[in-house]
Amino acid sequence: MKSLHNGQENIYYQFIGFFILNFSFLICSLSALGYKMQNIVDFLKNFHPIIQALFATGFTWAVTALGAATVFMAKQASRKLLDSMLGFAGGVMIAASFWSLLAPAIEMSAGKEIPAWFPAVAGFLGGGIFLRIVDRILPHLHLSHALENVEG
Repeated sequence: MKSLHNGQENIYYQFIGFFILNFSFLICSLSALGYKMQNIVDFLKNFHPIIQALFATGFTWAVTALGAATVFMAKQASRKLLDSMLGFAGGVMIAASFWSLLAPAIEMSAGKEIPAWFPAVAGFLGGGIFLRIVDRILPHLHLSHALENVEG
């Protein structure tokens, strides 16, 4: 008789295999039909914006689920792997903040009385200072410390 853990593990492996198989089938089918990325974009432009948002949300969900499902493949994660993943996530968030917030702020500030980079730098540093203050004020516990060593 299988344990519940093994049953869950099999479901996750099946989900991952199913997703990879279907995604690969979709890509191979589109490639075999001679579709290029521009053709796919043109195809999606024909839909109503709400349907486009639904497609984008579904794709984002599927890719996120695939990435998150990888945690079920390992019993134990090494400290080196966790540190690498944390560094990668931090880099992704810095890139996202630059391209979504800082670059548009610099572009919007061009031609003003102050240097174009000043509002972006002030906002970035102000956000960092705010987070540091919140870190000092709010109580929190690090995983490696005992309950009596709460900071904040």
